Amino acid sequence: MDDTKTTGVEANLRVQFALAAFMWTAASVMLGVRGAGWLAHAHFGLALAALALTLGWLKQRFIMSGVARGAVERIRARDPRASALGFFSVKTWLTIAVMMGAGIALRVSGVLPPTLLGTLYTTVATGLLLGSRTFWIAAVHAA
Repeated sequence: MDDTKTTGVEANLRVQFALAAFMWTAASVMLGVRGAGWLAHAHFGLALAALALTLGWLKQRFIMSGVARGAVERIRARDPRASALGFFSVKTWLTIAVMMGAGIALRVSGVLPPTLLGTLYTTVATGLLLGSRTFWIAAVHAA
């Protein structure tokens, strides 16, 4: 038997980890581009970007890394024949929907100035991007 081939279980795990990683990475890029766009026009934009990067790193360190590790463990514990699209729990999908809705509501409401929105979006983007590393590593090591 050729040791370089993966089983269906390993391939399914790799797909689920890659889907989760891609989702977090894509969301971080979208949020980061929008946030950086707002901060680029701010008087203290560079200082706010540095603050957002620091806060994002802290968010990843104390929140997102635990969420990502939990999701990786959930994926590993699932039935190997389970749908690849169920890589997040219902609770996680609901949290994602609420966060997206809150972000959109803040953006369109005009309640927060663009500099604060830019800082918030960049903070979240940084936490997601750094946290996605957990999924990318799991995808690589799924074989």
